Amino acid sequence: MLQNCRLLTLESLFALMSNTKIVKEAMAKGAVIYLLDLFCNSTNPNVREKTAELLSKMLSDKLVGPKVRIVLSKFLPPIFMDAMRDSPEASVHMYEGTHENPELIWNEESRDKVSDVVKKLKNNHFKAQRENPDSRWSLREDFAVVYTDVAGELTIGGVFLRLFIANPGWVFRKPKEFLTELMEKWAELTKMQMQMRNLKTVTTAIVYLFTSQPVMLDQLPQLGYIPKVFTAMSHRNNAVPRSAIQVAHQLAHNEVRPTMRLHSKSVHAHVLSNNAVPGSAIQVAHQLAHNENNAVPRSAIQVAHQLAHNEVRPTIRLHFKSVHGHVSSEQCRFPRSAIQVAHQLAHNEICIRSMAQIECIGALKVGMKARRDSIALAAEALGKMFDKGEEELVSQALKTDLVPFLLKLLEAGLEAIDNPWQQKLRLSRL
Repeated sequence: MLQNCRLLTLESLFALMSNTKIVKEAMAKGAVIYLLDLFCNSTNPNVREKTAELLSKMLSDKLVGPKVRIVLSKFLPPIFMDAMRDSPEASVHMYEGTHENPELIWNEESRDKVSDVVKKLKNNHFKAQRENPDSRWSLREDFAVVYTDVAGELTIGGVFLRLFIANPGWVFRKPKEFLTELMEKWAELTKMQMQMRNLKTVTTAIVYLFTSQPVMLDQLPQLGYIPKVFTAMSHRNNAVPRSAIQVAHQLAHNEVRPTMRLHSKSVHAHVLSNNAVPGSAIQVAHQLAHNENNAVPRSAIQVAHQLAHNEVRPTIRLHFKSVHGHVSSEQCRFPRSAIQVAHQLAHNEICIRSMAQIECIGALKVGMKARRDSIALAAEALGKMFDKGEEELVSQALKTDLVPFLLKLLEAGLEAIDNPWQQKLRLSRL
């Protein structure tokens, strides 16, 4: 393309790209690699901006646009395509800049590598077309430009998790898409045995996301991942249950009131007529009063008290944050990550209402038995869940014998838990 005719040619092509057939033919003839070369290597800013605008026009085609995006993503991070759409000028500045944030790691090394690869591919295709004008352009399916600085980075939904964890307040371009892909990755990892490091990183990202951006919790129930969190409680992967409880706990802290309430039958009469339940609450209080070791924090007593009276007490909080039990080699086979996730879910009332529709209390109990080091998170999550007054949750607690289980925690003491005095000190600060 003659340099003095480039702008005119780009403007003509821009008008033509409104036709899907032309966009498809342009793809086959190698228009994308020629345009990429102009965007990456041209010395004329106006040409580069017009090229970005033309690529954006091709991306907007409903039929061929997704294929164009796939090809471009083999060379450039996805954020560049969005920048081309929003501001062609900004996309050029972005390409020439240096960036390190949760959605982009880009520097001189990556820029030079992309520019060189694009130029080489463009020259090769140009030679092929000179020999055969009907030559068609394509890339191998496994082709991708690998940047040294991002090699080994765990990326989900175009977000570098390491950088997001370091900067959890980052405002995403597509927050719902990131949330969906993050939870999907977590669900996938809970089924694997050899991905513990990635599971830990993904779980940490979920916790940080819901802690720093709690509004995201409101979207989780409609995505259908809450049942998966509690299913993972009984997984035999040692990292799964703890992760799920942490996320469930986070969801219970959000005070958003949904316009729709779940219909559940009342269990108030059943609770008051069940002599065993109030008696259990008394036994718990009695045990604490006479146990000089203060074996288990008051969270167990508070949960039992709430179950006995079936009352909503917003001022009551379960304080069982720092009990980390000894995990035997046998217990290490059980999941852990699900507990951390469930712990986050318990921060959000909308999520709690969704939890009330599934069997979640029994699953939490299973997780607590499997992972003594996760009892603190699970107990705090239970307290937040019962604070919302969902009668279905109270009913589940009765059916799963939660109160006797809490009594056993009281009786067990801190002897089997690592650093008992340190844990008592932490509990005294609650």
